Amino acid sequence: KKQIQVLLFLIVLVNVIQTCPDHPPVIPTSQLDMSGNFGEALKLLIEGTLPEYAANHSFGFSVTIGYRDRPLYEGGFGFADLQSNVKVTKDTNFRIGSVTKLFTAILMMQLVDMGYIETEDLPLVDIDTKFNIGSIGFDQDYSKDVTLKQLATYLSGFPRNCPCHQFVSLEDSLSCNITNAEAIQRIASGFQLSLPPNERPIYSNFGFALLGRMLEEKMNQKYEDMVTEYILQPLGMFDTGFDYSNAKNPATGYLSSSETVQWLPIAWAAPCGQMFSTARDMSKFLSLFSEVYTARQHFDQVLSSTRRREMMQPVYINRDLSGGWGTGWRQKFLSIPLPNGDSIDYMTNFKSGGVPGFNCYTNVVNDMGLNIGTFCNSEKLSCGNILNIIEQALVPELYGMLKNAAEVKSLPTFSKIVAGNYHSKYGSVLITIRGNDLLISQGSLVETLKYIGSKNDTNYNIVALYHIVPEQDKIAGISCKQFHDGGFYNTIEIVIDKNTMEALYLSSPSGYWGINFIKN
Repeated sequence: KKQIQVLLFLIVLVNVIQTCPDHPPVIPTSQLDMSGNFGEALKLLIEGTLPEYAANHSFGFSVTIGYRDRPLYEGGFGFADLQSNVKVTKDTNFRIGSVTKLFTAILMMQLVDMGYIETEDLPLVDIDTKFNIGSIGFDQDYSKDVTLKQLATYLSGFPRNCPCHQFVSLEDSLSCNITNAEAIQRIASGFQLSLPPNERPIYSNFGFALLGRMLEEKMNQKYEDMVTEYILQPLGMFDTGFDYSNAKNPATGYLSSSETVQWLPIAWAAPCGQMFSTARDMSKFLSLFSEVYTARQHFDQVLSSTRRREMMQPVYINRDLSGGWGTGWRQKFLSIPLPNGDSIDYMTNFKSGGVPGFNCYTNVVNDMGLNIGTFCNSEKLSCGNILNIIEQALVPELYGMLKNAAEVKSLPTFSKIVAGNYHSKYGSVLITIRGNDLLISQGSLVETLKYIGSKNDTNYNIVALYHIVPEQDKIAGISCKQFHDGGFYNTIEIVIDKNTMEALYLSSPSGYWGINFIKN
């Protein structure tokens, strides 16, 4: 009963997060104004903040910044190799560690979508009948319960580390030179889950390594070859791969002691963290997730926009509401304070990675179309800190630009059609025209409507608008959380009959659910 209550709570919470319109809509890349504050903030980062950061730290890092599917910056700072003074560029290769998990999760979804795998909920025992985890530590055997999707969403209950030999030397500590059959055998020989499946997330390298190798076993094709064929080649990521010894422009990895680290493959565990890439290539990959608003054939052939959005939706939200866990991705709920006392609240999908001598951090700022990736070649450098610097500088300016773009739209041609009185059992709402403004009022409350967009079907045009409602007041039952300017962001939709070109009714998705205000 308790689990059902928690599940229902999480479902409601996720729906609130997804439906409450926290931000102004994204704009086409062609309308991105790089001459204003956003462009100036980006220029300051590239020409001032990041070079200064590199100068104050040894070693080097590369950066990619993009808006939707448009690269805004790809470049490098500092040195790829200290001994030879080779500088980092956008084509310098860095190991990306656990960001590999995103590719593994995509591959699982692709194989389901292509019909090679029946469902993401396929139990592992249906792929390999020898898979057996027993009941050590628990009162039941969960062997038949662990699924592909649970591995991809951190909900399998598997522990963090892979079932590899334990080595004493640092160079061998990540080696996992075993076969999948040996891994399955080790699981059956005294293996213990950390938690029952689906109880709560555990970050598990073991889980993602097993996921990739189970896909390999199901398809009878090497995991690395499938990622190359189905993801890297379609996206044009030709400087990305698994064998760092084949990298064209490899950065040297440096430990915290400043010693160099030698490349060793992690073999069976590759699906959890063996890949390498460049800023240029990762720009293409991150755009896959920041451009989910319109169809893009070269992205959709990798994974549909619906499925990409699904990857970025939390399947579990932390009890402290600090973030969540998705498919491969993880989520953070963040807030950036503004000088006027307001704040920008938003969710970001992130995935970090680290292997000896390297670390990286990638994220997609939801609802703003912004993607950022940072890649470092030293344990003394924190790519997470570098990304935070970039995010803190760009998010407020991008938010302001999107807000301004939404507010400067001219009075739409449909204004005379939608103007009039609308009524329901909750009272009346009046839409009027004053100069170049479209106003909505209820009693003594009057707010300016801003145009969001419109959509058409066979018989109707649906016009979407929004207005800001002061915190102490409500129009049309506004129920969303505080947005900006001391108020709430309330959307309304007006349905227009295509044949008569008359407005029929007004509805408020963020207000009274399912209640229509009929036009008189």
